[in-house]
Amino acid sequence: MAQDTPDESLDEEVVPGQGRGYAWGEAGEQGGGNQPATHRFSQIFGTVGAGASIRLYYDPDVLRQDFLAPVYLQLRLGYFFEGDGDLQHGVGLGIATNLTIDPPDPSVADGFLEAGQWTIAPSYFLRVWISDAFQILGSFGVPIGLSGTYQTFGLELAGGVIYEFLAGFGIYAHITLSTYFASFVQPLVSGDLGLVFDYEVLP
Repeated sequence: MAQDTPDESLDEEVVPGQGRGYAWGEAGEQGGGNQPATHRFSQIFGTVGAGASIRLYYDPDVLRQDFLAPVYLQLRLGYFFEGDGDLQHGVGLGIATNLTIDPPDPSVADGFLEAGQWTIAPSYFLRVWISDAFQILGSFGVPIGLSGTYQTFGLELAGGVIYEFLAGFGIYAHITLSTYFASFVQPLVSGDLGLVFDYEVLP
């Protein structure tokens, strides 16, 4: 009786998506080890927090200012566009108001009481996904003062980190370098902490 001849082709294994290859994972002629870029759907994004600022230049004689600017409440709303990869960009709006009086001397006629200063800042956002839980957020905005005797506008550049311990919900820390143009240029360094949320918009 004839003896069966071993088929050498049995040493090869067909790996789905890689053509013919070997059992230890070497790609075949149609193989490709590169994974497709992560697809990210559009997202509605928001933060709410509180912070404080340090004035790098201030006028203690005329405006009775201190180097510490008022503690403020900060709200940001944004929309991130759909795309592939770990870099996602979007647009949004920041809204802020003071929680303490400015200047600290309440006798100053042109001072602000609590919630007496309001600023809106149209912004461009850039987010880098390190992982699903950890992200880096950057933004560039044009803050516009809406109240008070000294109407102002300015420029701001900000960066921070986000940690989402639940899907779509977490905490953030943010640092902002800004400058305002009124009767004189007033640069500030600000920092705020708070909560962050996002909602994925599925097609």
